[in-house]
Amino acid sequence: MKNYRKIEIIGFEESSEPEIRIYKDGHIKLIFSYMPPLNSEIGVDNFEYWESFENVLSEHLDVLITRDDDEIFIIKHPEEDTVEKLKIFLENYWIEIH
Repeated sequence: MKNYRKIEIIGFEESSEPEIRIYKDGHIKLIFSYMPPLNSEIGVDNFEYWESFENVLSEHLDVLITRDDDEIFIIKHPEEDTVEKLKIFLENYWIEIH
């Protein structure tokens, strides 16, 4: 039995979308298949941007996000609207950066 609920993301990485896992104790993991994303319009050459992507997420969501691995981001103390904001942010990410 899983101890988390999965929220799917559609529109960030067509071939391998990230997922949001909401654990029973309240913390959240955001898991990417690839970081940087393979469809990165910013470019895989811009590793500095993607190496600090937790800061981009933290600033947008206004919660502390730590990085557990290149592809795993942890939100230990999410706000009530964190999951909704995160989902919207990721699904509209490539639209918003233009």
